[in-house]
This record gives sequence, structure tokens and C-alpha cells, in this order.
Amino acid sequence: DKKGCALAEAVSVCGGDVYVVGNVYDADRRHSKATVWKNGVLTWLTDENTPAEAKAVAVSDADVYVAGLVYGDTTMATLWKNGVPQSLPDDEDGSVDAIAVSDGTVYVTGTAFRDGTGTSAMLWCNGMPTDLGNEWYPNGINVDGANVHNECFPDGISVDGADVYIMGWFLKYDYDKGADGHAVLWKAGEFRELSLLPGISYFLGPVMIVSDGHVYAAGQMDWRTAMVWKDGKTIPLSRPAGLTRYVPQFFDIFVK
Repeated sequence: DKKGCALAEAVSVCGGDVYVVGNVYDADRRHSKATVWKNGVLTWLTDENTPAEAKAVAVSDADVYVAGLVYGDTTMATLWKNGVPQSLPDDEDGSVDAIAVSDGTVYVTGTAFRDGTGTSAMLWCNGMPTDLGNEWYPNGINVDGANVHNECFPDGISVDGADVYIMGWFLKYDYDKGADGHAVLWKAGEFRELSLLPGISYFLGPVMIVSDGHVYAAGQMDWRTAMVWKDGKTIPLSRPAGLTRYVPQFFDIFVK
């Protein structure tokens, strides 16, 4: 389309069918429209007058689940099941980042923006919200002052049996001292206990998968070092030969 552009956000393959979700920018109306492609055939998730974005997709049996955002007076986290929208409730504007379906239960993770306290991580289970919080203090000591706020950003979700794992990163911003970020992991039953992945002073682009009870994560450390973690233990990845300027980015991880 010469009047706009498209962005793919996520992909899922099921039974030989390929599902891609993303956004098509409508230049005439100056907003994005949420879209799902099945084997290359486009389907709109909203009408042409409703700004929206599709962020994540999961397919279970014959059902297609898409998580995204619908924009209006507030930003509403939304789940589409086979094209039918369901608003994911919260009192604040929010976002969604990942989705997983297991045994008929639909899990969506994202964020809610809290006035005065920063960004709080969220989990919706069959549409019911759980606030995962945005506080993490070494040794359980709260040393924050008036000039500090916290941000939590979930990036991935995986289900292994009865356990739900959420991967993301935590940012504590001190207006006087600057930012301090860490990779974090939530596990079901311990949603407010953020497990810090070791060796991190700043972390960007985490991806995660859980296989046979083991948690694998990948991302970058200190902007330059590519890392993999297995159950919290670090596995450095070598830098490609001949590169003097190297900033690793990760988009997915597989276990074979």
C-alpha cells in the first residue's frame, strides 16, 4: 500500500498454518490498524476508524488469540479470540507484550502505568488481572526516596505444567543518580518476588523459554555482551570475529 506501511510483531505456527500479527499504518487516517495474517491473507481486528496495535499471538486447537492495544481516551489492553475483542481490565493506561495458552487458560502479560510510582507489571489470567508490582529492593530494604520511581517491563511468558514464568526487566530511576536496570523473572506463586539474573547492570531485549522444568533466557548485558542463562546461571556467548562495534539483540530462543 503506497499510502502506508506495515509492521509484523509476532508469529505462531500451528498445523501447517502460519499466523502473523502486527500493524498497518493508515496514512489517510494517521493511525495504525491491528492486523492478523493467516498464510498471507489479511484480516483486520478493528474497524478503519479505531487506532489499534496487535502485539502477540498464540494458537490453541482451532482458536487464534491475539493480544494488543486499542487507543481512545485511554490505552486499553485487549485480547481478541477468533477476532472477537475482550478488554483486559485495569484502572490505568497499559500495554501488552506477550501471550500464552495452556490447557484452555489464556495468559497475557504487560504493563500498567501508575501515576507517581512508575510502571507496574501485569498478568491477566482468562481476563482477570494480577498486579505484579514494580518494587524490588536488595535484601528487602527499601532505600528509595522522593526522587525515585520504578519501572517493570515484562517481555515474555511461558507455561510449564502448573508454573507460569514471566521474563522482563526492572528499572529503578533515581532523578539524582540516574538509572539502574536488571533482568528479572517472575514465577507463579511468587509473583512479587523478582528473581534477579546474576551479573547484570543493564539488560535489554530478554527472551525466554521453559523446557522440561529448565528456564532458558537470552539477552544482552552492559550493552555489549551476549548472554544466555540456564536456571539463572550465566553462559557467555562469544563475539563474532572481526567485529569492533557489536551490540547484540535477541528476538527468540529455542531448545532442542
